[in-house]
Amino acid sequence: MQVDWIWRKGNPRLAVIVMGWASDGRLVRDIIPEGFDALCLYDYRDIGEVLAGKWAPGAIFDPSQYSRVSLIAWSFGVWAAERLFGPEGPFSTDFDKAVALNGTPLPADELCGIGSRRLAVTIRGLAKGGKELFDRKAYGPDYRRLSDFLSPRSLDDNIRELEELSRASAVAYMPSIEWNYALMGTLDEIFPPDNMARYWGSRGEKVPLYHYPFGDESINKEIF
Repeated sequence: MQVDWIWRKGNPRLAVIVMGWASDGRLVRDIIPEGFDALCLYDYRDIGEVLAGKWAPGAIFDPSQYSRVSLIAWSFGVWAAERLFGPEGPFSTDFDKAVALNGTPLPADELCGIGSRRLAVTIRGLAKGGKELFDRKAYGPDYRRLSDFLSPRSLDDNIRELEELSRASAVAYMPSIEWNYALMGTLDEIFPPDNMARYWGSRGEKVPLYHYPFGDESINKEIF
């Protein structure tokens, strides 16, 4: 797992951004508003070791340094945030605000997530045809603008990361973060909108977004 400060200026507020699969902080670097520091988590190839306590870099951040700490989790990052920052996680943290974007804490679930079968099909498709088709579906109208940032790691590493995420997220656990609300993209071709709606219920807000949610300026203002 990678942990990077993408904005650290001693601001009074902190945004902890937990990214989805095959991404990094460059996809959100330009959306951070004034008054926020920003910490980004991504690359979950060793997430099993992290959750088992074999990866101990020390405290990721000190909440006492900030007047407000917000959690923003996208896609598989919603599950990762639950496992990392929930009460039983290695970096348990109380957040002042928690927002989930196009994801649920149960990505391997057939009714409330992507589903293990669909994840397996995605992995096979990556091995045969590469990642471009996935990227075009995931990033929609932002694909061309972001194309230089969509392969921060090799295809083999991306496949290994998704295999590890699929394995780890299939392990039963009880979601425990108190999410303030969730945004569910009705145009999402990666995380089924009906499954997100089934999980989030009244906590979810349906919005006309593709899987990548950060291309909409009004959404970025809302989540921070």
